[in-house]
Amino acid sequence: MAVLTAAIRYHDSPEYLHRWAERARRASPDTLVYLYETWQRRDTPEGWLEQIDHNLPELWEGRLVDFDLLAAGPDRPIRVIPAGQVLATFVRMVEAKGGVDGIAGRADLFTDEIHLSDLGAYLVALTHYAVLYRQSPVGLPHALSRADGTPADAPGAVAARLMQEVVWATVTGYPRSGVAG
Repeated sequence: MAVLTAAIRYHDSPEYLHRWAERARRASPDTLVYLYETWQRRDTPEGWLEQIDHNLPELWEGRLVDFDLLAAGPDRPIRVIPAGQVLATFVRMVEAKGGVDGIAGRADLFTDEIHLSDLGAYLVALTHYAVLYRQSPVGLPHALSRADGTPADAPGAVAARLMQEVVWATVTGYPRSGVAG
């Protein structure tokens, strides 16, 4: 938690997020502001899953979103894209099952200790889709291309379906996403 906490403090993130959100709100009454929940390095001494569980209420909500909510009021709250929560939920399910359709666990979602692999990027992209469009990602394609046109490493059909279902359940179960189930 120390790295995220230090970054939030150093950059005065609560204040600047609030200022940015206020400018967007003043520019257009229909503007929705979203905060993307990220994650710690997987080798964090406190434990990767434990940090994701702790950081949502303590940092993303408690220090950032709630600061804006208190300053701006409840009429146009910042919505949260719960990518960390989705990653943690999916990892817990896959690891509890001993793997799913070629995905053994968290390492398959990353290229190193922090950066997402194609599989992790697919899971996070589904999360963005579900929150921003307020639609279930279940049934979306899972064989995609990278920006350079080469094929991305795709999850198998069973893993893709599980990813899509986890995303929708997590997003609709988290009120601050702004997506009703």
